[in-house]
Amino acid sequence: PTNRASVLEIVAVRPCAGGAEVVWRGGTASRQVLERRSGLGAGTWEPVTTVVPAAPGLGRAVDAAGPARGVFYRIVVEGLPASAPPPGAVEAR
Repeated sequence: PTNRASVLEIVAVRPCAGGAEVVWRGGTASRQVLERRSGLGAGTWEPVTTVVPAAPGLGRAVDAAGPARGVFYRIVVEGLPASAPPPGAVEAR
């Protein structure tokens, strides 16, 4: 991005009472989808939740299926075309 405020990135994945808490930094202009996957090989990303951020800052969601070793998370903007570059992924530890 050309605007530092428009960065979308996962900043933490940590165990919590309900599973795994995923925290990310993002903007407010688009719906954001938190996705998970059990590996980076072949397979599909599964949606955990969709968030419409009301204010700039950190977004948070709990993945009731996590945490687990080898689980990866990514945050994407809903509605990007399939040809868009893939976002980064963060492994749960």
